[in-house]
Amino acid sequence: MRYKEIDIFKGILTLLMIFAHCLQFFILQSRENAVAKFLSEYIGLTTFSGFVFSFGFVCCHAYISKSFRKASKKLAVNFLKTLIAFYISSLAFRILIDKIPANQNRILEIMFVRRLAGWSEFLLSFAAILLLVFVFHGLMQKAGNKLSYIIGAISIAACLFPIRVSDPLIALFAGQADFLVFAVLPYCFYFACGILFAQNDVRKASMKYFIIGAAGFAYFLAMLFLNGLPSRFPLSLAWLVGAMPFVYLYYLFSLWLKKFKCSDMLQTIGANSLFYLLISNVFIFALRGVFVNFSV
Repeated sequence: MRYKEIDIFKGILTLLMIFAHCLQFFILQSRENAVAKFLSEYIGLTTFSGFVFSFGFVCCHAYISKSFRKASKKLAVNFLKTLIAFYISSLAFRILIDKIPANQNRILEIMFVRRLAGWSEFLLSFAAILLLVFVFHGLMQKAGNKLSYIIGAISIAACLFPIRVSDPLIALFAGQADFLVFAVLPYCFYFACGILFAQNDVRKASMKYFIIGAAGFAYFLAMLFLNGLPSRFPLSLAWLVGAMPFVYLYYLFSLWLKKFKCSDMLQTIGANSLFYLLISNVFIFALRGVFVNFSV
């Protein structure tokens, strides 16, 4: 069963992410632009967290609530599709942006995640989340209604007490690194929120969630005024919780929007978000690599 509001939600996030990539490649790499920078930072704050929220919601209904026998095949297929998308996007970045020939060593580096290519890391993190659900499916089922709280606690702990690592695969799941990576465990705070909303069938605005979200954003603003923009890489607690009210508002907006026929296009994009994110990446890399001098 597909949830129209979640597809709409993902459609909104997909368009925002593509827009942010366009800003980063075609405006911010060549000149300072305050408006473009603000929009890019805002989308960066909210979009990946939103996708992880949607993963939690969908995984709860499609995988965790079902037997491993029923869920495993679809989990494996979606994991492989996402991993292949990461490989294609990474290879495209190396060839079109870095101008590195696609020799055997470079391909193996990408395949075994020994080096992360720019603007493709998020795809690997999506695949890693699916892998975790596959591996820990039984434990997730046993946790029942406590699952969201257990994952949330682990995520906050991973954010507050990160391990300094240099290996890309370890950094992918937890820890701080000297390169850009979306560490899965800290961001799974939003996966936990998605599970919570799915288990409790949240379908309308709640003052409780508004207050919690506002508190997260207030903390983000406090850190912004005291120390400057909170760190995204490596992930800070302020950056993590700063997206809370916006993810909630996107969800409520999607619930409202699904009543209208005009939402069908967003639903289509969201249902095929992996395809649109991959194709847009390759197109942006090709356009930037062919027509504009660029160095990372």
